[in-house]
Amino acid sequence: IEDEIDVYEKLIDTQLELIDETEELRKKREDLAEKSKSVTDIEKSREFYLSLGFEIKYERPEDKFIFFEFQGSQIMIQEINEVWSLGKLEYPFGRGINFCFDTTNIDEMYNKLKVKGMELYLDLEVHEYRVDDEVSVEKEFIILDPDGYMLRFSESL
Repeated sequence: IEDEIDVYEKLIDTQLELIDETEELRKKREDLAEKSKSVTDIEKSREFYLSLGFEIKYERPEDKFIFFEFQGSQIMIQEINEVWSLGKLEYPFGRGINFCFDTTNIDEMYNKLKVKGMELYLDLEVHEYRVDDEVSVEKEFIILDPDGYMLRFSESL
């Protein structure tokens, strides 16, 4: 009977370890999902982000994944798949999320986008924001990406 108890205890320990590993994998998956944006069409998104001046740092075509950089800011996109799905996505994606990218020449960027005929969600404006006891003055505009993610481009004045 003692041998059987030892076997059952080992089985229980193994099951608990598997549960811990599964929970750890779920957390890692959620963390990665928060750091990357799911998109419906990786090629359409690629062209959009390149047209804004983002550079591809690396990509994994087999995973439909691209890692972009824009003047020191980074963003990852990946075409929707079952692996990283946390729920049903509906347009506009990222409701309530506002991705902000600092730029060194907002006027030049804005003019290039206007020449290309790109539609802005919020036209170029100057806003003041309180940051603790100081006021930050920002010149900025907002554009939506093909999946409706809100992208704010801003230059401190």
